[in-house]
Amino acid sequence: MLGVGMISPIIGDALEDAPNAELVAVGSRTLARAEKFILRYTTAKAYGSYDAVLDDADVDIVYLPLPTSLCYEWTMKCAEKNKHVLVDKPLPPADQLKEMIEVCRSKGLVIMDGTHFVHSSRMQRIVEAARSGEIGKLRRVNCCCRWHMPVDNIRFKTELEPFGALGDLGWYCIKFGLSVCGFENKVIKVHADSVRHPETKSITAAVCSVFFEDGKSMMFDCEFNGAGANYWGEVIGGTGSMYVEDFVLPYKGSTAVCKKEELSPDFPYYKSKNLKITEEGNFQEIFPPATEKIVVTNTHGLSQCALMFEDFREAMEDPEKADRWAMEALATQTVLDTLYEETKRDSAWSDHANSSY
Repeated sequence: MLGVGMISPIIGDALEDAPNAELVAVGSRTLARAEKFILRYTTAKAYGSYDAVLDDADVDIVYLPLPTSLCYEWTMKCAEKNKHVLVDKPLPPADQLKEMIEVCRSKGLVIMDGTHFVHSSRMQRIVEAARSGEIGKLRRVNCCCRWHMPVDNIRFKTELEPFGALGDLGWYCIKFGLSVCGFENKVIKVHADSVRHPETKSITAAVCSVFFEDGKSMMFDCEFNGAGANYWGEVIGGTGSMYVEDFVLPYKGSTAVCKKEELSPDFPYYKSKNLKITEEGNFQEIFPPATEKIVVTNTHGLSQCALMFEDFREAMEDPEKADRWAMEALATQTVLDTLYEETKRDSAWSDHANSSY
């Protein structure tokens, strides 16, 4: 692990639970910070530099929870040392990401983005239901991701995190939408409006729409705010819909939002039927919609972050799976890049919704 930022303890805890992985080395810009971090992880060694981690022969995979602007450089260094790479989102722009993927692929290395929720059994079940016609013909995905973030956070530094809230939070929404609508689905039109901080010029909020060639669409908003966290997703079909209120971090099942002893392998989502077919073959509306709570049990009772490492291990043994994760990351970043460019069409700065910072 290179760095001991906000996300690092979540990864460390997941590695303790993952049956086929363990944390063996942590590097920080200062040895003292690395030593403090590993006090809770008995298997890990502390290093006072990132390069020292790459030189450790016990390290197979390097996790990069680094600012986006540094991920290209350190991915290339990992590839030079023949280390597989797990890169925290958002990733560098698509042209750099393509090069990162090509270099890793040429050396037989896995590169994967560190998005946890797509590895959960619940998300897999939602995708299966959406694509199988259980809610009729898939039409649209709606979602949001909002998280409290103070203005002194690194995410407000455009030289380190150029995409702001669109990258940090919008990435989740884009990946949720593409997981359902299809990563291979061709985008034909996008629209994005953003709010930027009046001093840092970073994106603090964005409202986005993406339209696909096959008629599907996704719409989302993302925001750094002072009100806490909110991250829901909705999948809409011709005869019903599915709703999950905590698609990024389950309210139960993630050490980021609950104590470890409160972890649950069971995650619910809701499926509503808005229409039913009469004996004559006509549609009859149901008021209110009939809602069914569906509970999915995660594989082996593991958190979605621990399951991410299980999928990474499988990708190390299966080139097709490795290609899948790399291409899904590239598709997500390509849409993000397109939306980011669209936000530049509005050059006005605003301090709207930022009075609490």
